[in-house]
Amino acid sequence: MVSGAKRPKNFLRFIFLLSFTILSTAVFSQTSIRADYESTDPVPKDSSLEFEEKLEIHLGFLVKAKAEKNLQHEFFGQLYVFYDHLKLNDFVTAAKYLLAGKKIAEEAQNDAWLGWMNYWQGVLKTYLKNQEEALVHYQDAVRYCATAGDSLCYGESLEQVASNLMYFDSFALAEQYFLEAMPLLEKFGEQKHLATAYGNFGGFYLLAREPEKGIPWLERALLINQETENYKGEAKNRNNLASAYRRQGNAKRAIEEYKKCIAFNEEHGMPNNLINNYLGLYFAHLDLNDYKSALESVSRHEELKDSLIGLETQQKIALLESQFEMTKTELALERTEAKLIKAELSKTRAIIGVVVAVFLIGFIIWRWQAQQAQARKEVQLNKENLIEITKVLADKSRDVARLKSALTRLESENKDLAKATDDQEVNLYINTILTDEDWNSFRTSFEKLYPGYLFRLRSVFSDLTPAEERLFLLLKLNLGRREIADMLGLSVGSIKKTRTRLRKRLSLELDDSLEDFIKNF
Repeated sequence: MVSGAKRPKNFLRFIFLLSFTILSTAVFSQTSIRADYESTDPVPKDSSLEFEEKLEIHLGFLVKAKAEKNLQHEFFGQLYVFYDHLKLNDFVTAAKYLLAGKKIAEEAQNDAWLGWMNYWQGVLKTYLKNQEEALVHYQDAVRYCATAGDSLCYGESLEQVASNLMYFDSFALAEQYFLEAMPLLEKFGEQKHLATAYGNFGGFYLLAREPEKGIPWLERALLINQETENYKGEAKNRNNLASAYRRQGNAKRAIEEYKKCIAFNEEHGMPNNLINNYLGLYFAHLDLNDYKSALESVSRHEELKDSLIGLETQQKIALLESQFEMTKTELALERTEAKLIKAELSKTRAIIGVVVAVFLIGFIIWRWQAQQAQARKEVQLNKENLIEITKVLADKSRDVARLKSALTRLESENKDLAKATDDQEVNLYINTILTDEDWNSFRTSFEKLYPGYLFRLRSVFSDLTPAEERLFLLLKLNLGRREIADMLGLSVGSIKKTRTRLRKRLSLELDDSLEDFIKNF
């Protein structure tokens, strides 16, 4: 979660948009860009086609639309191909097709298309973790969809504005957007969209520390997902409900729900969800001071995380390498087979087949080792960068402290010098020991070394203050109290007080080691 001190640049626009929704909702029609978009898609919703086949169909649709000069089909075609690449995390190619679609919408001056386009631009920025720009696009989508009279697009965009406002701790404003969006989604949306909105609204109340308000929304989302047999959505709802019960102070109920989550995910073959299930179970047992069960849960969490993430990575590498090798050698193998059949040299063909297989296996192993070596180099480089930034910040703090001491000493020795050093002293005091720019550089390097660590910390301990969060990260780097004090421009005593508050925030016992907890988190 972004610090409460940070706010969206276009905050005043929020107030305008909220007022606009109240005035405009009553006159909306049932025009739906989503309905046109989905009904025009040449690939059915529940298609079991492979990704390559879907992409090929969508590209063919786009080419045909251009040839026939069918502007609407060309606009939709750009978005179909955009979304195909988005699901592959090929953001560069996805952005190219998205911008092509935006150009069509702007040239046509079609408000419905522009609203839909801005909605998807918000989706892309969300994938790229740029919540501020995503929020701007969703706000624009609200405006265009309102002008076009598209109730569903308007409601979906409002819901996304609300979801993004939570990243900026604007909970009161986010709640107003959610409440404005819900009647539109309930009236014009499909069940799957409604389930997502209910789940997001329930999650909002969890982040706002009002679990009693979030539970009914999560239960409604769960019911829809059960009726539509959306197992993925149901698993997410179940986990969030368990978390809500824990935040409500009902740890026993939370434990029961987490155990149901585990059974559900095991039954439906979703092992990745078990990682969060066991982590939640760990904290619920801690709430009851059941340290033995908590230890068992966190051990299972770490075991699953290591095994599943490692297995998933290996499977992705193997798939990519297999696809690469198949496309590279397919033609060569076909030509070789034709020659062997013509010459009727069955033994030679068998030998060549073995050689090719050995070569492929050797090449795949070599590629995997090379990628692993490169990954280790990148981790080491990120670690060195983080150490260097940490050293620079610490040196900066010490330099400022020495300069302050020198100025004080000179003034005491020569009162006439005091006036001459006024400007220097002012410049000294207005310099912060750890500026926003310094912290952003430090956080960027930290994220490269520990991907997703800061997000996970904020998700689990959402009530940490900025000072406690910084101390947590610096302790993760095994820095001592003096080093941390130098870096933050504080006394060792202040660091000690912050450590004490941090221990309470983490619910640590007197015998628990803060350093060990942070090291294993």
